Amino acid sequence: MADTSAGPSLAHTSCPPARQDAADLSTPREAAPAPRLRTVFRFTGWTLSQAADEPDMPPVLHQFRCRAEDEDGTVCGAEGPELQSFNLAQSWPFVHVKEAPEHRSYEHLARVPWTIGPKVGPGTVIS
Repeated sequence: MADTSAGPSLAHTSCPPARQDAADLSTPREAAPAPRLRTVFRFTGWTLSQAADEPDMPPVLHQFRCRAEDEDGTVCGAEGPELQSFNLAQSWPFVHVKEAPEHRSYEHLARVPWTIGPKVGPGTVIS
């Protein structure tokens, strides 16, 4: 019987070298193109604007909410529908005041989409 207490022999295994010499590479280093790394920093201000020209943004929506207080001091808070037309949204308070003649205080709520982007000066190229 063979003595295996010393562990298996590693003499017969072949391991790839951990490091290759430049001569072992398939392409010499002189023929490989040098990597071109370039970092451009541009410091600019930012501007916030309404997204009226953006086609994928949601439309502006208008809504009115009743701000009148009931007898116990709680605010009514009744809301009209959200509509794209400001003129149509304005008609809801007239409907609500017919239901509750003492409710004469309203607020206009508007959902207006906005975008933020770099502030662009004349001759500025953004890529």
